[in-house]
Amino acid sequence: MDPLSIGSAVVGLIAAASRIAPLLYHFTAHIKDAPKSASYMLDELNSVTAALEQLQIYLMGAERTNVARRTLLSLRNIVATLTACVKTYSDLEIMVFKCLDDQTRQVKRIKWLINEADINELTQRVQGHKSSLTLMLQVLQWYVLCYSQQISPF
Repeated sequence: MDPLSIGSAVVGLIAAASRIAPLLYHFTAHIKDAPKSASYMLDELNSVTAALEQLQIYLMGAERTNVARRTLLSLRNIVATLTACVKTYSDLEIMVFKCLDDQTRQVKRIKWLINEADINELTQRVQGHKSSLTLMLQVLQWYVLCYSQQISPF
C-alpha cells in the first residue's frame, strides 16, 4: 500500500466516524438515561479521529521530510493499524445502524442495550487502535523534538 492509498484509508476512516458520531451524539445528548457505553464510544471515535487527522498531516508531508524521519514508522505498521481500524469501523457502523429505529433513524435505547456487549467489544478495539495511532504519533513528535533541539535521536 503506497502513501496515497494510506491517505485514502485515513480519509475513509474520518468519513466513517463522521457518519457514526452525529448519531451517537444525538443519542447521548437527547435520550434520557442513555447508556454510558454510547458516550464512551463517542469519546473514543473523537480521539481516534484526532489521531487520524494528525497522521494525515504527517503523511501529506512525508515526501518532504528527511529519510531518518520517514523510516521511524514503517508503511507496514501503518497499514496494519489502518486495516484493523477500517474493519473495526465497518463493524461499528453496522452495529450502530442495527440500533437505529427504522422510521426515525435515531438510535433506540433498547436496541443499544440488547447489543451492548458487542458494542463494548468494539469500543475496546477502537481503544486499541487509538493506542497504536497515538504511539506512532508520539514517535514522530519525539523525533521532531530531538531534531529541533539538535539532540541525536539515535
